[in-house]
Amino acid sequence: MYSTNDIPSLAGKNFVVTGGHSGLGYETCKYLALHKAAIVIIACRSEDKANEAIAKISEMAPSTNLVFVELKLNDLKQVKTAAQKIVDFGVTIDVLINSAGIANTPFALSTDGIEEQFAYNHVGPFLFTTTLLPALLKSAEPRIVNISSHYHTQVSTPSGILFDSINDPNAMTDAERYAQSRLATILFSKALHKRVGSRVYINTVDPGNDVRSSGTTPQKESKIHHRISGLFGGGAAAAAKADAAAVSSVLDAVKTPLYVATSKDIVEKGYKDAYFAPVADKERGDKELSELAKDKELAERLWEFTESLIKEKIMEAPRIPLP
Repeated sequence: MYSTNDIPSLAGKNFVVTGGHSGLGYETCKYLALHKAAIVIIACRSEDKANEAIAKISEMAPSTNLVFVELKLNDLKQVKTAAQKIVDFGVTIDVLINSAGIANTPFALSTDGIEEQFAYNHVGPFLFTTTLLPALLKSAEPRIVNISSHYHTQVSTPSGILFDSINDPNAMTDAERYAQSRLATILFSKALHKRVGSRVYINTVDPGNDVRSSGTTPQKESKIHHRISGLFGGGAAAAAKADAAAVSSVLDAVKTPLYVATSKDIVEKGYKDAYFAPVADKERGDKELSELAKDKELAERLWEFTESLIKEKIMEAPRIPLP
């Protein structure tokens, strides 16, 4: 079983972690620092919470340079500014971990007028990642780790993504919108791999529960976990199935993202465009990946849709040509 003790020395490596102020993101930053990462950039909403996290981690790992960058994933102009700020630092980014996310929130629109779970979990990370590519491509072996969820399998529509009714409050339940956003995460990884996969190790992770960076406690997340299962209509059976896939706490959940972000296996075994189930289990991930998540045409349609959406909202979008 993979353990955080298996993380190699990260001396000289630079990381960006979204939502690194709490929850899964905080634990990720902590272990990166404990294993001698040179720089860990914590990209999140709250400067106060980020500074609290930095203070705690610095006591444990004073050699790592921890840096806060403001990131509001539901505001595309601010997302662009945040990513460009990191690029303008001029440093090489070896690994980007897109950890921030929201789950099962009531219907709302983002700053840009996009359904909020789709905006926060997909559109914002899409723009942040693609804008950050120049800094990543400076690395000899850059990695991108996108956090998704086993709930991507709960998308109830044959089309996978309701492109024409993203903003319709009646088109989906809160849980279905969450599932759609997590399917979008995996499809984004696939489409990005098609464009830059010859240079970047891009993989997606199911950490095994829904603890993200919002500061939600594992106990509260457990309640959310069961509530989502119920909303999908599966009752006790769905909850039991979800429990079987879940892990007990954020301390377990962090292991799979850390494995994909740091293990030598990723490069030595050539893991790209892969989906990892907990804990650090690619074989199980292959079995659990839904057919929609494997759909290359759907991934391309989502890429084009997202580019157009970003261009509509902020009048520009990164153009990454196919190889």
